[in-house]
Amino acid sequence: MKIRKLFTFSWYELTILVKSWCLYLKWDILISKFHYKKWQASLANTYSNTYTPNDAVLNTNPVKQHQSIINIIRINESAGRNHFRHMNCLRRCLCQQDLLSGYGIQCKLHLGVKFENSKLAAHSWLSVNGEVINDSQEVISTYKELTTVNDAQTLSMLK
Repeated sequence: MKIRKLFTFSWYELTILVKSWCLYLKWDILISKFHYKKWQASLANTYSNTYTPNDAVLNTNPVKQHQSIINIIRINESAGRNHFRHMNCLRRCLCQQDLLSGYGIQCKLHLGVKFENSKLAAHSWLSVNGEVINDSQEVISTYKELTTVNDAQTLSMLK
C-alpha cells in the first residue's frame, strides 16, 4: 500500500485496517497450516469474539449501518490486497465475517461451485440479512450455492 494512502485514513479506519491485516494473517495461517478439524471451531468463534461492539456500526438506521458495513469492507479489502500473502475469497470472507462480528453484525458465509473449462471452481461471499455485501450479483450468479440440510429438515424428510 502506498504510504500516502495511509494518511487519508482516520484513526478509526486505521484501527480497522490493522485489525483486518492481522485477521488475514490469522485465517491464512489457520487454513494453510492446520487441518480443517483444527480450525473448524474458529468459525463458530467469529460470532463470539472479544471486540467491543461499536455504536457507529450498530446504528439502528439501516442506511447508516449499510454505509458503515461497506466502509469496513472497503478498508478490509485494502488490507487484503496489500498483504504479503495472496488472500483468496475464502480467506477474505472469513476475515470479513470475523471483523464484522466484532461489531455485532452477523454475516452468512456462502459457498458456491461451477464448472469452468472442465474444472471445478469454487467461490465464497458474505451476506447480511439476505443482501450480498462483499461481491457483485453478476459474479455470484455464475455459481451454484452449496447448501446444507439442517437437523429439522433431515427429521422431516425421514418421517
